[in-house]
Amino acid sequence: MTGRPWYAFYPDAYERDTSHLSLMQEGAYRRLLDHYYKTENALPVDPVSLYRMCRVSTQAERAALNSVLAEFFYLGSDGRYHNKRADEEIQKAVEISAKRSDAANKRHSKTYANAEQKHTHSTTTSTATSSEAKASSGLEGAPQAASKPRRKAKTSIPENVPSPEARENAVQFWGAHARVDLIPQLQDQIDQFKDHHLKLGSAFADWDAAWRNWYRNALKFTPKANQNGNGTGKLSAHDKGSLGAAIAIALSEGREPPRVGDGAGKALDCLSPDGHGSAQVGDPVSDLHRRFGT
Repeated sequence: MTGRPWYAFYPDAYERDTSHLSLMQEGAYRRLLDHYYKTENALPVDPVSLYRMCRVSTQAERAALNSVLAEFFYLGSDGRYHNKRADEEIQKAVEISAKRSDAANKRHSKTYANAEQKHTHSTTTSTATSSEAKASSGLEGAPQAASKPRRKAKTSIPENVPSPEARENAVQFWGAHARVDLIPQLQDQIDQFKDHHLKLGSAFADWDAAWRNWYRNALKFTPKANQNGNGTGKLSAHDKGSLGAAIAIALSEGREPPRVGDGAGKALDCLSPDGHGSAQVGDPVSDLHRRFGT
């Protein structure tokens, strides 16, 4: 059994009890005591074990060991040599150690209990405070705000861009801004739009919005030419058909037809079969198809 690496030593009491011992006898006694305290166990009765324990090698050393063994130790009921003072000190040390261990465990338990209590109190207080805050702000019981929708991923230009609706929006926009000359160029504008972004490798989440920017910028970047290229200000037969078709489509779908600003009367007058009548917004679709040959 392995005991403690130390033990209590009282020099005055030791000197009083051992002052009559020779140096050899005192040396044997100290070695026996050291082993006793170190193992916290009584000594064996086997002489060979005792001699080996004290590193005895001569007859004089054996005689010294036997004399102190007889004077300071007695044979107990367990068949081992005991020392009364050593047994008392060992028992005292065991009791002190047990008391210290018990006190430490109690301190630890109390500290842990206090920590748990503080944690519980803090959690309860936090929950109560949160509930009170929600109640005072009117948020308690209110549904949680919906998470923001994920943003649409950007893609390269699709084949079907712009959509039919986006194409019609371009026609409406050009007509409303007195640029009916751009309407016959719709497909050319779409081709230029696609070629431009394919060359740049553009990627957008909303390609109809990109097309909207394009046809709006066409007002600035596409020069306004004569309606038929001869400076007369009259629409060609091709332009008549294009604008007439745009108006007819808009009316058939219940939408506002293309509007033109300054020069609207002249442009629409040119759309009549004889070049003198005017195309009224309220004309039936069938009449527009008849008048414009669309």
